[in-house]
Amino acid sequence: MPAHRSPFFHSDGTGILKLYYDRERFTVTYAYTGRSAGDTVPEDAPELPVTASYRYGQTVTLPAQPQSKGTLRFLGWALDGTLTNALDFALEKDVAITGYWYTPTYSDGGGDNDKAAYSAVLIPDSTATDIVLQSDSSNRVTFLVPPEKEGCTFAGWATESGGDAAYHAGDTITLTRNCVFYAVYYRQIAPYIIGFTDNTFRPGSNLTLKQGALMLKRLGVSTQITSSNLYFTRRVFLSLICSATGADTRSQDPMALAVEKGWIIGFTDGTLRSDDYITRAQAATILDRVFRQGDTLVKDGRSFADIPQTHWASDAISRASATSTIRV
Repeated sequence: MPAHRSPFFHSDGTGILKLYYDRERFTVTYAYTGRSAGDTVPEDAPELPVTASYRYGQTVTLPAQPQSKGTLRFLGWALDGTLTNALDFALEKDVAITGYWYTPTYSDGGGDNDKAAYSAVLIPDSTATDIVLQSDSSNRVTFLVPPEKEGCTFAGWATESGGDAAYHAGDTITLTRNCVFYAVYYRQIAPYIIGFTDNTFRPGSNLTLKQGALMLKRLGVSTQITSSNLYFTRRVFLSLICSATGADTRSQDPMALAVEKGWIIGFTDGTLRSDDYITRAQAATILDRVFRQGDTLVKDGRSFADIPQTHWASDAISRASATSTIRV
């Protein structure tokens, strides 16, 4: 070993060992596409950067937004399909950057369609049509109310998918480039677990068919149970949950699907115990994971005499017995 690479040790056995490493590298690719069916990419769209490799954590700067080309406007850049207003981001995985072009159909944002310098695209959700607002001569737009979403309350517009509401209907802002905004909706869920008259929950008791059907009904899930058993097995209960959420169990076992979706973890011995009866605590935890995903605001969570705060399912049971507001 060359002298300059030899480790140095003191006579007492201590020493200094230097470790050198290189961060993992990831690939960034670029492409243009139309936002919707019928939208095209201009033939003279600016040339895109070439595919590049970056180290983990390195900052990637998004290209400048291209100018409009005839009737086609540039909507914005998307990271793996999600539109963003960010100018740059820290790389943590392979990322596909896509520039979306579209032919706008304008809503009334206060401007002149042909002279608008910038556009704001309001995205209600994945099922509704985007709302395009054109800026006025001072590059200002005013936010609108999105279409109603059944059973939900509109909270405002966020600057990033999954972000908090930053603007509300009627707010006016000045644009400095094309931007995209995402609707934020919340929905209330009534308590679906009540407990027993002696103020207990009985977490270790098996879930009866009647109890499970009532829980699911309170969550808006209709059930048709044809079983001679008095209690739910884990497999039957999860099959109902899969059906209620539209999960496809024709090509995959409901137990495996539940593991994949993070609804269940399994036991320390590596089994799922599909044919065991499900307990009330297990059922409450699964329903909490399925129907209360996302941001949850809980009011008036109930305390049960047999559910101490140290119980492994105490949080899920508390939420199940409370009126909750969840983000959808």
